[in-house]
Formats: sequence, C-alpha cells, structure tokens
Amino acid sequence: MRKPIAVPAVSVTYTQNGTSTTPNAFGMRPMQERAYLKRGEQ
Repeated sequence: MRKPIAVPAVSVTYTQNGTSTTPNAFGMRPMQERAYLKRGEQ
C-alpha cells in the first residue's frame, strides 16, 4: 500500500522587509502593539 501524499491546507507567505522584527519606541513589535492598544476592550 502506498503512503498518502500530504497536501498542505494552508499556504503562508511572509514579506521580507523586516518590519515585523523592528520594535517601536516602547520595544514592542507590531503584533504586540496592536494587542496592547486593544487591552481592556470586550
């Protein structure tokens, strides 16, 4: 019997401009900054 071939369900492409690794003035990456701005919301 043959092994099943894995077919990826999700394809992700990331930009290569380095913005996600550059911290802001508070030392937070963009994802952290967005979460910080939404803190306390319901």
